[in-house]
Amino acid sequence: MKKDHVVGIAVFLIGVVCLVYAMSLQIKVSTDDPGSRLFPVIGSVMMVICGAGLFFTAKEDSSKRRMQKDEIIRLVSSFGVLVAYVFALKYVGFYISTVIALYVLISLFAYENKIVLWKKALFSIVVTGIVWFVFRKLLLVLLPAGIFF
Repeated sequence: MKKDHVVGIAVFLIGVVCLVYAMSLQIKVSTDDPGSRLFPVIGSVMMVICGAGLFFTAKEDSSKRRMQKDEIIRLVSSFGVLVAYVFALKYVGFYISTVIALYVLISLFAYENKIVLWKKALFSIVVTGIVWFVFRKLLLVLLPAGIFF
């Protein structure tokens, strides 16, 4: 199996899991409000489409290089982080879940680059703030608050 096939399957499955979870989000009954599940559903459907597209358009690998063990571990770990993030949104809420998930993903993908701890934390907080501002203030989308807070 080619590397693009594995990544395509992983992205497809992540999209399906996110789509199932997004469809379970509560929506307000309103004529002009698309609901809080609109953007997660759009994002999930795009992941499903991109994953399927990557799988079906994978080119023949001339080098026949197999995925290394560390690449497989990173792939599985990133899938696990994203699945945990989706479930953490419900219980912990957007703010804490997003900062932690971003921090872990940055650490996971910056494995060769030694990024200082405070830079990863600052980046995670700033990106979370920007996403919050765009969705909450500009688009007026309610973000998950979590049931524990």
